[in-house]
Amino acid sequence: MLDFRITDRLKKTIEKYDLLKEKDKVLIAFSGGPDSVFLFHCINFFRESLSLKLELVYVNHKLREEAEEDVKFVKEFAEKYKVRYYIREADIKETAARKKISEEEAGREERYRIFFDIMKENNIDKIATGHNLDDNIETFIFRLLRGTALNGLKGIPVKRGAIIRPILEFRKDFILEVLDNTGEEYRLDSTNFEIKYTRNKIRNLIFPLFGEVNPLFREKISGLIEEINNLEDMEKSREKVLWLSDLKKMDKTLQNKRIFDLISMYDIDVSREKIRQIGELINSNGNKEINLGNSFILYKNYDKLEVIFQNEYIPLPDELILEEGIVSEWGDYLLEVTNKTIKEGAREKGKVIFLRDSTKIKVRSRKEGDRIYLKNLGYKKIKKILIDEKIEKRERDRIPIIELDNEIAAIGDIKISGKLELTENIENKAQMKLIIRRKNAEEQK
Repeated sequence: MLDFRITDRLKKTIEKYDLLKEKDKVLIAFSGGPDSVFLFHCINFFRESLSLKLELVYVNHKLREEAEEDVKFVKEFAEKYKVRYYIREADIKETAARKKISEEEAGREERYRIFFDIMKENNIDKIATGHNLDDNIETFIFRLLRGTALNGLKGIPVKRGAIIRPILEFRKDFILEVLDNTGEEYRLDSTNFEIKYTRNKIRNLIFPLFGEVNPLFREKISGLIEEINNLEDMEKSREKVLWLSDLKKMDKTLQNKRIFDLISMYDIDVSREKIRQIGELINSNGNKEINLGNSFILYKNYDKLEVIFQNEYIPLPDELILEEGIVSEWGDYLLEVTNKTIKEGAREKGKVIFLRDSTKIKVRSRKEGDRIYLKNLGYKKIKKILIDEKIEKRERDRIPIIELDNEIAAIGDIKISGKLELTENIENKAQMKLIIRRKNAEEQK
């Protein structure tokens, strides 16, 4: 159903933002509506060429009587295209009342909570959502009308952590045209036409008026969003970090202003109580964090405060058994078991451990009480080593713990067991080797 107009744009978007990789397991947020059906076909186009594994998730918000028909449609669609599916429920009205937030916000929070629960339980690599260009413009206008700093107008990101939005550059009317011309079935959500929701007012009342003034208003606003995003990229490091040494020199008024400026850039509601909690955090000991809402946390690490997207990291599997000839990923690490020749300079790009032929190699996250043997020191707690190395708390559980025959042999590329022989003869061709390196290291030729 996809022609070159679509596939060419998709390929460019996927390449530009690195949205999909070979053998990715992708969870598609699937309501049965036109956006999610179009999204599925866009990703399904690459299913064979990239050896993708696709799965669908439908979340019943308990707001519509026709939800049962939606579930039936999702099941039939999944069976037709031979993909696994998940049906989940979330009581949006109860969540909104309990948290004293709008139903729109409660729906978003519950959806993403469910997405990431499924992701963690089933070793999903990416979560794909069907946000389109109209959704991006709605978000821009919504934030503009509500009032926000310049960076609050940056729109919806194409990629954030494990979340990808491949069809963000496609207009809604184009999506509908493609589906209708090909006879592809989809479901319509009746609540999309109820103007009691703010975004529906923007979509159903404001958009038509904008269209009368300029039919290309979406493209014009999209260009503005891109300019704002470019500005954000240039100032990203400055905006996301506050140094504690600087904050402690400021009087309380200026300190509060800097904190307010930082967190308000992320479309987060700022209250006096939140500012007070952050002020206490500045003078506290150790690494700590505060939930800011809207899927963000403020993280205190040694000498800085940093705003972090809560679900920024792709969940790791419980454990991984390494096999010869396969490059395995673990967080920010690449692990390879091979007997190939390793060129000079490889030591700067990672660590090389020589193995016995019968060695069983397991990779896992660290556990409480883990120890590793170090020469002249004996066994030392891995937690203490990571603290001494000033590894951030949120990073520690993402460093691979490598076991050789049930004994801890390495903490990523940070420490290697003193029981292992790390020979300088890295040109050794006969012996099996484990190569541990970071993803951002220059690839070996």
